Amino acid sequence: MMVHDRGLALPSRMILAAGIILAVVPATAGFAEGLRGVLTVAGHGPERPVIDTLARAFEKAHPGTAVDVKWNRNFHTAGMVKSGKADLAVTGMDDPDLTATTVAWDGIAVIVNFSNPVKEVTAGQLRDLFSGKTGAWLALHERASGNVELIRRPDDRNITAGFQESLGITGGMSKSAQSLRDDQKVLSRVSGRLGAVGYLSLGAALEAVKFGTPVRILLVDGAEPGEPTVKNGRYKLRRPVMLLARAGPNRLRDAFVAFTLSPEGQRRRAAAQAAGKGVDPQTAVSTLNNFYTRCITGNQGPPRLPFNHDSESQIFQTPNYVLLITQSNNDVRIIPLDGRPHVPQEVRPWLGDSRGRWEGNTLVVETTNFHPDRLWRGATGNMNLIERFTRVDDNTISYQITVSDPAQWAQPWTAEIPWPRIEPPLFEFACHEQNYGVINVVTGAQIRATEGKPAARDGDN
Repeated sequence: MMVHDRGLALPSRMILAAGIILAVVPATAGFAEGLRGVLTVAGHGPERPVIDTLARAFEKAHPGTAVDVKWNRNFHTAGMVKSGKADLAVTGMDDPDLTATTVAWDGIAVIVNFSNPVKEVTAGQLRDLFSGKTGAWLALHERASGNVELIRRPDDRNITAGFQESLGITGGMSKSAQSLRDDQKVLSRVSGRLGAVGYLSLGAALEAVKFGTPVRILLVDGAEPGEPTVKNGRYKLRRPVMLLARAGPNRLRDAFVAFTLSPEGQRRRAAAQAAGKGVDPQTAVSTLNNFYTRCITGNQGPPRLPFNHDSESQIFQTPNYVLLITQSNNDVRIIPLDGRPHVPQEVRPWLGDSRGRWEGNTLVVETTNFHPDRLWRGATGNMNLIERFTRVDDNTISYQITVSDPAQWAQPWTAEIPWPRIEPPLFEFACHEQNYGVINVVTGAQIRATEGKPAARDGDN
């Protein structure tokens, strides 16, 4: 039987901004005992994954609290705090009527097409580019050609103010620059236009390079963009991430701000960002460390939740086993039904160790022993997953999951998703066709060889 598990619409996959660095300050011991209530945090930028991670960790540390994260790119977050609709605003711009606490730095990446020979610029050259003084790429590299096509962001975006302030652009950007609101639109335009140059959140740029988007992140004044250089200020293109609040004491709000700055907040942020580290912005070598790009696993289950265009599953059943095949990279789960125990704790398959049993007409599958590096929704390798498959009619399976991991969630949670049947077979997942990640890695190695440098190896950072 084949089922199509796109029955419910979920939010699109969020990209953790790997360029966001939380400031390290001592924690305030005993500051937040006996907290109760709901805290509302509003934002509109790329910081949401970090805020979500911190919010869930704060709730776990303080069981009587709830953090309601409201996010929309059109929010005027400072206004929401002033009107009482939010307790905290996540923003990159100060407001004279509110108190501001800088909790992070968000790196800003400048990207060009991967075929553009320009790899490094100075802050002054960038200033001349985006102010319109430099209009030809030949001014920056002897092998470059063509005119510069500038991509900028709208004036109401925090990233634009941070970009101009970092470069000292006081007279505004070139009027010829095209304004694009979304990071993804900037990536799409630059990857498809040889002369294009734009800027976006460093985290989004690093993630795009990791997954093979044909763009290059430029070094600025010799500094490679990354978490250490953003944090210590050597990489100059960065903007502050601030929490804005109304004046006056508020125990719940103040405790959350202190938590974001604490060592525990740092640890949570680092764990959530782990998957985005180790990217070589010049050659995308780290794409070879990514299991999805290497066609090793699609990592779309378990649990099997609606995702994107390749969310189909195919089920094969025998008296002693159930096989669950997912379309993305053709992952196969072999689930024994003979009552055998789980493998020892030290054995950690990437997709965990599954055991199935029948409870009436429902197939119940328990999965443990996940690999600790998988980090599904921030969970650890000790996550416990119970899946329940119930055929409710000829064309529908009810798929119910219960997930528990005390290190990530305060209590177990359950979701139920209908799987509608579709006609087999699965479409072939031809992973290496048009695999830009591998192409870019090979191209980068060839370029390094021509420059007399050793080719980067798999695993190099």
